[in-house]
Amino acid sequence: MKRLADDASSQRDRGGTFIESVIAVALATIVVLPLLAAVRVSVISSTTAFDAAKVETALIDVADQVTGLPFSCDGYSLPGVVSTQYLLGGPLTGDAAWSGPAPTAKCDPADPTTHVQLVTLTITDPEFAITRTMEVVKTDG
Repeated sequence: MKRLADDASSQRDRGGTFIESVIAVALATIVVLPLLAAVRVSVISSTTAFDAAKVETALIDVADQVTGLPFSCDGYSLPGVVSTQYLLGGPLTGDAAWSGPAPTAKCDPADPTTHVQLVTLTITDPEFAITRTMEVVKTDG
C-alpha cells in the first residue's frame, strides 16, 4: 500500500515537461507583446500631443505679440512670422475674410485703405517636426 502512495506522490512531483514549458512561454508572449506595443503607442501619442500643445502655445504667444505691436508697413520681425500681406481698398467682413481685391505685399503709410494686414505665423518643433500655422488679421486702429 505504501508503494502506491509513493508512486502517486512522485508522479505529481515530477513537474512540467519541456513541451508544457514552451507552450506556457508562447502563451505568455502572445499576451504580453500586444500589451507592450499598446503602452509604446500610448507613450508616443502622449509625447506628440504634449509637443503639439507646446507649439500651439508658442504660436498663440507670437500672435498676441503681433496684435499688441503698433501697426507697421514694414512687417514684424518676430520668430514665427512668415509673411505679411495687405488689403487694398476695402474693409474686412466676417471672420477674417477678405473683402475686395486679393491681398498684396504693398503698404502705403499715407493711405489708410492699405492698413489691413494678414500676418501668417508658422511655428515648427525641430525635434518632432510638428508645424502649426495661424493667420492674424491686424488693422491700424
